[in-house]
Amino acid sequence: MLAAACDNPLEYRPKDTSKKLIMNSLLEVGADTHAVYLGISTTNGIEAVQSGEVKCYVNGKLAAVAVHADAHEWPEMESAFYTFMEPYLFTAGFAAGDEVRLEATANGGSYKASATITVLPLPELKNVSVQEVTETVGEEVETLCKFSITVQDSDPGQNYYRLSVSYLYHASGFAGGERIGESDGRVNCWLDASGDPVLSDSGFSSPQAEDALFQLDTPNYYGIFSDLSFNGKSVTLRPSTIPVSFWDLAPAFDYGSDMIEVEGSFCVEVSRLSEKYYYYLKAVNALFGDSAFFALEDISLPNNIDGGMGFAGMTNPERRILELPVSKLVPTY
Repeated sequence: MLAAACDNPLEYRPKDTSKKLIMNSLLEVGADTHAVYLGISTTNGIEAVQSGEVKCYVNGKLAAVAVHADAHEWPEMESAFYTFMEPYLFTAGFAAGDEVRLEATANGGSYKASATITVLPLPELKNVSVQEVTETVGEEVETLCKFSITVQDSDPGQNYYRLSVSYLYHASGFAGGERIGESDGRVNCWLDASGDPVLSDSGFSSPQAEDALFQLDTPNYYGIFSDLSFNGKSVTLRPSTIPVSFWDLAPAFDYGSDMIEVEGSFCVEVSRLSEKYYYYLKAVNALFGDSAFFALEDISLPNNIDGGMGFAGMTNPERRILELPVSKLVPTY
């Protein structure tokens, strides 16, 4: 019945079918480089801009003019190339309370768009720790890194947050006892929040949640949460992740090593989000989740771009670095 009900094409005729400039940008205080992506929205898809200019103003003063980048030269921007979105890069410093304005033009001034964002204050991140534990699940024995992250909600209003954890490492590859190379990198950690009432799937999208999108569970890919259950109080988040393995780092040495020595650390970041940024990530999260297929209502992406469409957001993360003991990784099959 569900499959039959879904197979019902409807003609869509919006009142405004003109082309629009798309501008997407997720900025972060302290980042070395900021990126703004431009494209042209049409009724049939996205067109690449032929030329573009992006300017960044901080508190009314010009802070930077972005430079167009080749998506092929930036691995993290490869997806932009395949979706016809062109990246523009700039450097600028931001601080809490700053008003940041992005102004973009494309195709010789035929298209214009802008967005204004206010940098939120740092969240109050208190105790942060991690412990490596071994658990038996059925017949399998697995090792997990379990975090304890305490966040204080000091603002009585409705607040929104994001938690992210990354693994920073310096690795040395060995083959037959001889060092064959070194590598530095950063890996974004997938967080298992199934046992955490604030971050868990059920807490994120359950019918009991005040801002639930669906009545179907959707994994919390972006680690977002609100202070719905701890307004004005503190809460301790307890997600876990899998430790880095030999095979995570082996590509850096062309799979030619038989042992990798790693100096690693976890970088724990918590940011306050604007309400629109929270719902933007929640909508994108739903699009990536399995429940999007069964959604009975449209998934709407917030738009805060004047003169065009898209989204611009800003995070101001509070960080903690958790140093880990030096480890030696060997292949496992």
